[in-house]
Amino acid sequence: MIKKLEKEIWNTKVKLIAKAKNRGLYENFGQKEFDKLCDKYNYNDLVYGTLDERMMATQLDDFFEWCVNYNG
Repeated sequence: MIKKLEKEIWNTKVKLIAKAKNRGLYENFGQKEFDKLCDKYNYNDLVYGTLDERMMATQLDDFFEWCVNYNG
């Protein structure tokens, strides 16, 4: 499950980079995509789950930080 999330985050980053190149950056860049992933993987349960689940929550947190700090 961890690898599946990693791949999905990577694919989402590729799409967001392409989107930023075409349309430019905007406020809340990547927020919609982050929210979709959090809903899909039930982020709140991951945060308090097993070690693997907490690692997945950390991956989602890292993705959010990437979105916030991305500058093209």
